[in-house]
Amino acid sequence: MKIDFYKKIDNFFGGFLCYLLSIFKNTAQKNLNTKKILIIKLWALGDSVVILPLINSLRKTHPDAVIDVLARNRNKDIFKHNKDINQIHLYEPKQYFKLFGMFNKYDLVFDTEPYLNISALISFWLGKQAIGFSNQIRSVLYDHVVAHKKDQHMVENYLSMARIIGIKTNYAKLIPVESSAEDKKIATDFLKNIKERKAGLCIGTAESASKTRVWQNEKWAELADKLSDQGYTVFFMGAKSEEASINQVINLMKKNALNIAGKFNILQTAEIMRNFDLFISIDTGPMHLAAAQGVKTIGLFGPNTPTLWAPYGKENISIYKNLPCSPCIINDKGCMPDCLRKKDRYACMKLITVEEITKLIK
Repeated sequence: MKIDFYKKIDNFFGGFLCYLLSIFKNTAQKNLNTKKILIIKLWALGDSVVILPLINSLRKTHPDAVIDVLARNRNKDIFKHNKDINQIHLYEPKQYFKLFGMFNKYDLVFDTEPYLNISALISFWLGKQAIGFSNQIRSVLYDHVVAHKKDQHMVENYLSMARIIGIKTNYAKLIPVESSAEDKKIATDFLKNIKERKAGLCIGTAESASKTRVWQNEKWAELADKLSDQGYTVFFMGAKSEEASINQVINLMKKNALNIAGKFNILQTAEIMRNFDLFISIDTGPMHLAAAQGVKTIGLFGPNTPTLWAPYGKENISIYKNLPCSPCIINDKGCMPDCLRKKDRYACMKLITVEEITKLIK
């Protein structure tokens, strides 16, 4: 299903259903039980990485609790080998009937979706109590709400959900994404003959992202050549659908680079990233994955704000021009428009230069 169409269906029908079900919601104060906890994350690879500190804080404070995750096929692998999680349930058509039979199975549900109504409806059905973001139509279905603050990182926004139930928690960095022994071996075998320093570049956006996040191919090629001159082996990474656009960049280069887009699954990619010395990316999922794997990461931001979505960790850096029209992406409404400027379109990304990135690398 096309993502824009999915959002329209969710907004039109989901909001109405939230109001309708709120009529039947028991508003009496309930005792908080945390023996069975569910985390809902239905979207976005990077966002799935960013909620791992929340899950880890729940496991540390509730070591005997059942902590499950509801995900989709697109992001389930982020949680697959995480030792803080007991079980992964899928929100996919073949599992709808199973989910329908899980009414009030969980004592507490954390809805970590920033704006989807369907996640609130699911939390209402599956949980005796639910926590989610405030000041939205769907908020009427939650028992506890936290503000989606635009002046703090999303890691902090998610940790606020733990703090509302009395957990005192802070994280200076992300939780690494774990993988299988087989995934580790595949990554090791792939990299075993590459002795130089390694730099990863991610030039493409996720399918849900605005194309306003894209940086020019000519600049990527120039940057990759400079990295090669500095002794790096350069890896271009991304989805299989981005392979052709990466090849266009490589064709503009004077040096050599490796295009590994779509050649490894997400967990093998995560293991390859562990071995990188540097990662440079536009605002998209692999940027957060690299930061989680402990790689020094530079994020290029234009229509979105690094205040919310910077590569998390004190050694990581964001480049952001903060034009009067920025940010045009409204995260808590799922609004990701094309460039709204009439002149100098996509200026927020075009103003980022190769020179300022190479200075940061040095």
